Amino acid sequence: MAKWKCSCGYEENEGKFCVNCGLPMPAEEVAAPAVEEVEEEAAPIAEPVAEAPAQPAEPQPQAQPQPQTQAQPVQQAAPSYQATANEQTSGGGASLAFGIMSLVFFLVQPLGLVLAIVGLITSKGKSSGKAHTGRVLSIVGLVIGIVFGLLDLLCAIIIWNM
Repeated sequence: MAKWKCSCGYEENEGKFCVNCGLPMPAEEVAAPAVEEVEEEAAPIAEPVAEAPAQPAEPQPQAQPQPQTQAQPVQQAAPSYQATANEQTSGGGASLAFGIMSLVFFLVQPLGLVLAIVGLITSKGKSSGKAHTGRVLSIVGLVIGIVFGLLDLLCAIIIWNM
């Protein structure tokens, strides 16, 4: 392919785009080499040759053109689970918050136990990730709250009997 000069000044371009600035080759540069190549490769025209009388040939079956079909867009399957209005509006954030607070306030009896129970109640019937995490944190907070509540009670009994 012949080299061409871009409007940016770069003269060593060989492809369809300028190596320096990325601009496409001007239209007159694109059309000109194609004409020159055709002229260089043109063969001399030969004189017509007399043909022998044509013999009747068997008709060859012609291929039927295949109708072109357009690609159909892929349809995705509808989700099999439809959330209820209650599950759509509350994603389990309240359960998560109560579960976290039950872990923070487990030493403050009975506040930690109450927060853990409320966290369990708010996570009931919900299947989101936040609700599941809140349920787990509430259970852990409830267990820790009960254990520390029993330890508090045991310490109070021991101190009372001294």
